[in-house]
Amino acid sequence: MRILIADAQHSNRLSIETMLNRMGYFRIAPVSSFDEICVLAQCAVEPFDLLIINDDLSCEAGVDAIGFSQGSPMLRSALAYNRAGSPSANNPRRVGRSVTMTLAGLPTFEAISGLMHTLESLTLPERILRTALD
Repeated sequence: MRILIADAQHSNRLSIETMLNRMGYFRIAPVSSFDEICVLAQCAVEPFDLLIINDDLSCEAGVDAIGFSQGSPMLRSALAYNRAGSPSANNPRRVGRSVTMTLAGLPTFEAISGLMHTLESLTLPERILRTALD
């Protein structure tokens, strides 16, 4: 699973990446600006399965993070945190093969773990098929 973490603060990116590593995810690209997200989304050969973004980055760029991810074929799902008006804990919402989630603060291990479980259940048939074809 390919994951993109976007936050201007290095400590937040590191904290989220460490949580994902503890869950067994290592294909992670940390970035510090919305411009970097755009470049990676435009140049990616393979889509990112998840964008984890501090909503402040997209707000500064005048863009809705969830809407941006849903409009990009290279970003399959998104978690936006520090999002005004969001609950402190939110269940992932499925829209077709995409999953979105918003949080009021920095994601917890439990929130990310729940989201990853939902994403894994969506991609399991695809991974089984890929393994069978290899």
